[in-house]
Amino acid sequence: MVPELRVPVSRVEVEIALAAAEPRTVTLFLPPDGAVGDLLEGPGEVFVPVEEDGRVRFFLRAAIASLTIHDPPADSEVDGLPRDRRRVVVRLAGGAGVEGELRWVRTSPNARTMDVLNQPSASFALHRADGSVVHVAKRHVVTVEEVAS
Repeated sequence: MVPELRVPVSRVEVEIALAAAEPRTVTLFLPPDGAVGDLLEGPGEVFVPVEEDGRVRFFLRAAIASLTIHDPPADSEVDGLPRDRRRVVVRLAGGAGVEGELRWVRTSPNARTMDVLNQPSASFALHRADGSVVHVAKRHVVTVEEVAS
């Protein structure tokens, strides 16, 4: 018999929204120095293990529309770099809407929301007024609309 191999992980409770399904609370297994948003990066044909109702399940990364962390790590904006912020509403393919604030380090005085959304990453983060952060998979986005602050 082969002994069970264990890899050190951090357990993080998140709300997961799958394509065209109601969000539910699960526990992610992250590398000790990993971030929730990193789970949406990389090839889509990979399975992500989560714990739900005391059982381990494997979700196809490509099916994950968003991950919401309600108790995110401390905001990294203490570095003193200038930030741009835009309030947006994101419509997902399943019909759900997510509202929040896009934030990015200002690299150009003319940076636009579209420039941030068109970066090569597979996801982007929305910061909500309640302090939670929603990591949205671009493959599930139908529209993004700026809203007045």
